[in-house]
Amino acid sequence: MMTWAGKRQMIIAGIVIAGIAVIGFVIFYPTLTKAPTCSDAKQNGGEAGIDCGGPCNNFCPAQVQPLVVKWYRAFPVVGSTYSLTAYIENPNTNAVIKNIPYEFRVYDKDNKFLAVREGSTSVTPNGPFTIFEPGLNLGNRIPARVTFKFMNENPLWVKADASKLGKINLTTKDIEVTDTDSTPRVTATLINNTTYGIRDVDVTVMLYDSDDNVIAVSKTYFSNVAKLSQYPLIFTWPKPFDRTVVRKEILSKFDLGNASLY
Repeated sequence: MMTWAGKRQMIIAGIVIAGIAVIGFVIFYPTLTKAPTCSDAKQNGGEAGIDCGGPCNNFCPAQVQPLVVKWYRAFPVVGSTYSLTAYIENPNTNAVIKNIPYEFRVYDKDNKFLAVREGSTSVTPNGPFTIFEPGLNLGNRIPARVTFKFMNENPLWVKADASKLGKINLTTKDIEVTDTDSTPRVTATLINNTTYGIRDVDVTVMLYDSDDNVIAVSKTYFSNVAKLSQYPLIFTWPKPFDRTVVRKEILSKFDLGNASLY
């Protein structure tokens, strides 16, 4: 038969165990019942993968198509100075990349390495954009081959701002090419017909010949494009073109996150 002292010890032990259990419950229950998030390193809450897809802002790799690099070239400017351009297409209608590094490499006819240009860019949704690197001085060396690649093979794709997607677009009109046999010049008008002002806008012009080969490329930059506004565009080159321009293309590139109602 258990003595009173033994019973008392059992009661005290039971109280201690119950107290520990209550404290443990208070500490660990919130963790065990924590709602799913897009940063908990688990596939839950309707996600298509670990912390991607479904309610998350990040896309899973299988949900997006890769960027398509259409072409890249070096263009002579004057003397030994060249500009480098890559023409890219994003086939995804609502997926963007906030920042992705890239690299141009330039070689001569003997495949000797001449120069490298590195940078990074954001990627706009649904359509083409350009990467333009100006002012590459090669001395007396002549580029014969250019390579281009994105340095991150698995970039982080995120959802474009749905409140702005399809509502913000810059257009151009009155594109005119003159003085192609002396100092070529392109003029046009940049139009923002939306109620959003946009910061950090790159505008690139490309001129094509009858075979749809690019003759020349140039870029300008606007720190701010106000809502419901128009801006003159002027592009110039110091040397005449050796081919006839039959087609013009102007592309505007900006981060939707840099557009706001002001």
